[in-house]
Amino acid sequence: MLALPDARSVPSLLTAEDFAQFQYKQMVRARLQRTIRYPEKLRRGEGTVRLFLTIARDGTVRSAACQEASAPAFEEAAMDGVSAAAPFRPMPETLPGDTVLYEYLVAFVPGAEASINTLDGPRSPQ
Repeated sequence: MLALPDARSVPSLLTAEDFAQFQYKQMVRARLQRTIRYPEKLRRGEGTVRLFLTIARDGTVRSAACQEASAPAFEEAAMDGVSAAAPFRPMPETLPGDTVLYEYLVAFVPGAEASINTLDGPRSPQ
């Protein structure tokens, strides 16, 4: 019979800070998932946009920007979704700094919810 190691003897792959960062970024993504919608002014066509959010410790959005939008309507839909989702819950105490910068890829498909994927790890504001 194979013996499993005691959990206390296995080094953790994530620090408490890494885990808090992961959870917070996923919470933001889930809120955006509920508020970003396919643009009503477009009848068809798929598209994507890269969304960058800087969130302050209190959960307010300090800045939001889009890059590489397939069409202006997709950028507008992403920004409208950010406005509807904000403010977010305050940052966990275990996260360092006054802000976090996250990057998401938002994919739009007619007749479906927007698909929002996280990109990279946490970023430092520039």
